[in-house]
Amino acid sequence: MPYKPNFNLDSSVLGLTGVGPTTERKLQQLGIYSIGDLLFHLPVRYQNRTQTTRIGQLQEGREALIEGLIESKNISFGGRRSLTCRLSDTSGTAQLRFFHFSKQQFEALKLGYKLQCFGTPRKRKNNFEFIHPEYKIGTAFSAFPKVETLTPVYPLTEGIHQRKISGLISAALNLLANSKLESIELLPTSIRESFKLTNIVDSLRVIHSPPRKATSDIDQFILPHLRRLAFEELLTQKIYLNQERKNNSCWHAYRIPNTKLKEDFLGQLKFSLTTDQLKVVSEIEHDLDHVTPMNRLLQGDVGSGKTVVAGSICASVIGNGYKAALMAPTELLAEQHHKTLSTWFNPLKIDTLLLTGKLNSTEKKAIYKKINSDRPLILVGTHALFQKQAKFKRLGLIIIDEQHRFGVEQREALLNKSRSGNLHAHQLLMTATPIPRTLAMTAYSQLDISTLRHLPKGRKRVATHVIADTRRDKIVRRIGDVFRGGSQIYWVCPLIEKSKKLEKEAAKSIADKLSEVLPEMNVGLIHGKLSEQEKYDVMESFVNSRINLLVATTVIEVGVDVPDATLIVIENAEHLGLSQLHQLRGRVGRGDKEANCILLYQNPLSEIAKERLEIIRSTNDGFKIAELDLKLRGPGEFLGKRQSGIIQFKIANLTRDSHLIPEVNDAASQLRGLPEPTKELLINRWMMMSHLKSLSQKSNETD
Repeated sequence: MPYKPNFNLDSSVLGLTGVGPTTERKLQQLGIYSIGDLLFHLPVRYQNRTQTTRIGQLQEGREALIEGLIESKNISFGGRRSLTCRLSDTSGTAQLRFFHFSKQQFEALKLGYKLQCFGTPRKRKNNFEFIHPEYKIGTAFSAFPKVETLTPVYPLTEGIHQRKISGLISAALNLLANSKLESIELLPTSIRESFKLTNIVDSLRVIHSPPRKATSDIDQFILPHLRRLAFEELLTQKIYLNQERKNNSCWHAYRIPNTKLKEDFLGQLKFSLTTDQLKVVSEIEHDLDHVTPMNRLLQGDVGSGKTVVAGSICASVIGNGYKAALMAPTELLAEQHHKTLSTWFNPLKIDTLLLTGKLNSTEKKAIYKKINSDRPLILVGTHALFQKQAKFKRLGLIIIDEQHRFGVEQREALLNKSRSGNLHAHQLLMTATPIPRTLAMTAYSQLDISTLRHLPKGRKRVATHVIADTRRDKIVRRIGDVFRGGSQIYWVCPLIEKSKKLEKEAAKSIADKLSEVLPEMNVGLIHGKLSEQEKYDVMESFVNSRINLLVATTVIEVGVDVPDATLIVIENAEHLGLSQLHQLRGRVGRGDKEANCILLYQNPLSEIAKERLEIIRSTNDGFKIAELDLKLRGPGEFLGKRQSGIIQFKIANLTRDSHLIPEVNDAASQLRGLPEPTKELLINRWMMMSHLKSLSQKSNETD
């Protein structure tokens, strides 16, 4: 077994059997670089394959393991080519259906052979049917081996299936059993005893492989072990944030008091700021008027007016002789911000520049020259803002829109552009995803938070309709009516399979069908397999009405204003979280026309899916939706990918574990004297900071 003599948690996964460079790259997409990362890649749920269910006792929508004899098999071509196989035991019959299959698979299903199948049955006429279940084939006299533990289900990425990740985690657990690894237990005995925490090795074993007896009450059986890992993760986060706060206290910023330019800016607007907006501007101005660097998050629902708040603050910065930089995640969004800010600042004779990757070298050099001068101005751009050639003088404020779309290292790279001696710029982060209160107390506790709760006057509520996909034809007719009324439409196909290839195929199939039945419309298509330039071109055509109907994956979740878009249809809405549905819904209703959102779903619906769809149908309040989404889904969706600017939880669930926060704060106080190497090990274990730093260094090397 590789690594046995010198195995440690930092050992690369490349040393494990079955892991080559390709698999290594795919594992890295899951945040798995080392053996330790494998051990802490935890299940999202469990399957019970420890006992067989008789076919006659199957329940619709409930996972089950069945065994039976193969009675018949057939390849049918009606509508969509599929392979079916009929299975029977003494209590009844069930059907297996496969849409993707091979000749070898068909031939292996021999009549009279025994087959074991695991999946979720659905009712079809008078029988149950399994779509693409997992299965094993044996002879008529075969006895399938008993499974003695619950089967964990792990988060995956394209090219890594459950069997592969389970095998690698089992190998890591075996290495752990055969190695003397005192380093895996990082919490002092005094803390473990004081807060009644289990041994971490035992907890990892139980969570990765709960014994058969846990099936009677899985939650209670693994709860102490979940508590142990959640406690350590929350404690690590607290230690990290305390450390960050201490590091930040060493820096200073330019003092930026209020100026006449801000009053001139507000005076030439064609509208007045809302009470909410004025309050938020005042909070930000209070920070700017001090030499302590501002580190503030501005949260506001879609359409709440964050951009005009940013403009007002930029006016104060420019009025004091400094520069302001606004970074957006896409070129189209950057162009929209540039256009808006230029409209406001051109009458005030203030330069508003745009820096994106598609500019030629001459255009970029002209911008580099201006930002490296003493002249105050506003620079809007994408990732191009923190490239090596961009050198700033007197950068007083950094604004990052949709901050969760940028990595820790990317935000740090832009902040580095403002550093001179012990000075760096004030920072304002903006998000259209309201932050639940519990999340604000933990993952966002190092930030001051300003909130825009109310929409500006005149902004219309988007009417939401929940409709079964069996009424698809009626929706298509509705699209034609909307188009003839002079409006544009989104049709969203979420990524259900974790495969960009399948995502592309599904979206293209729908686009082709809609083009066929709506020949008078220009149908566009955007998905994750397109290049950034191709995505830009499609969205730009939609913005300028050259495309009437845009079929898209959720890449349009953070998009641009398209005032004539008044209808959005979201397929498979039952698979999406509340916040994501709310963000997608926010793509329409951005003009003065009535707007509608149609959520298409497939039966049967789980109880959680029914609850989620009813919530999104009945409310447009993003803050209420955010709280309920946290309760239903946990914090993962709010925190985004591991590269995001805010900490990603591996196991802590802020709804379930909020009661631990006072104890965690107490433990953090007791551990102020924890040795620095131990702190670093904890932070690397739970927050992957060493890998982020490595990525940052590679990014800087390729600039």
